[in-house]
Amino acid sequence: MLDSQQRYAEDLTFKTAILLLAFAGGAFSMVFLDQRVLISGDSRWLKPTKFFLSFSIHLFAMYYFGRLTDRLAEKRSIWSMILISQVAVILVELLCIVIQAIRGIESHFNYSTNFDRMLFGLMGIGTGIILITQLLLLYDLYRRPTPNPISNTFAASGIVISILGSGIGLHMVLPTPEQKYALSMGQKLSVIGSHLYGAASGERIPFVGWDLLAGDWRFPHFIGLHGFQYCLIGLYVFRFAKFDSLRLCLVAIFIYVLIFLGSISFTLGSGAS
Repeated sequence: MLDSQQRYAEDLTFKTAILLLAFAGGAFSMVFLDQRVLISGDSRWLKPTKFFLSFSIHLFAMYYFGRLTDRLAEKRSIWSMILISQVAVILVELLCIVIQAIRGIESHFNYSTNFDRMLFGLMGIGTGIILITQLLLLYDLYRRPTPNPISNTFAASGIVISILGSGIGLHMVLPTPEQKYALSMGQKLSVIGSHLYGAASGERIPFVGWDLLAGDWRFPHFIGLHGFQYCLIGLYVFRFAKFDSLRLCLVAIFIYVLIFLGSISFTLGSGAS
């Protein structure tokens, strides 16, 4: 039996995921209905669409993580706390992104005004909290593993890969060498941090906006973050097909790790060229 707090956390996570999916559809329709664009040339509603969708997928994954790894087997306040914390900070971060979209201003790396700096700072704090809760999730899995080593391996690997993907996101908010120099000279910058390792090429992938010819860190960031979902899908497939080979599980994880490392290598190589 689930206690009331755990049931509340589970229901909140699932319902929020559905709500964000609906908002993603609404924001995507605004891409076509509202022709106004940001300085970057993207629709002001493109980033909200991507973040609504990404966070919806993440919360669905968290919801099913509990079922696939027996987080619900008994009363576990840490699991409820992790879910509620993630839902709260995700809603705050999305609110910041939507506010900037309505204003027609870039939400990320924006230090133009104190208000812009505050919103981006809130988003950064939210990302840090999610990272901490993922570490707590890894700790909870270590403290109370499932009886199935394949489940433990898939689950732990997914969390670790997603944490590494989050680390790339933290790297992007740091000042570039040029920005560090300007700041050291006392200049006040309106933009601090960058998606790119190299100089923008202008050749971008539609919708996601990645500039793969300039070393866009969003590429490996995306691959890393969604390693969590990849491993959960792998775990589900193994259970559905009744695979019981730990070696095959490790091969599946190793393939994704190679893809993740390859995306980092490609980013560094294209950015340096």
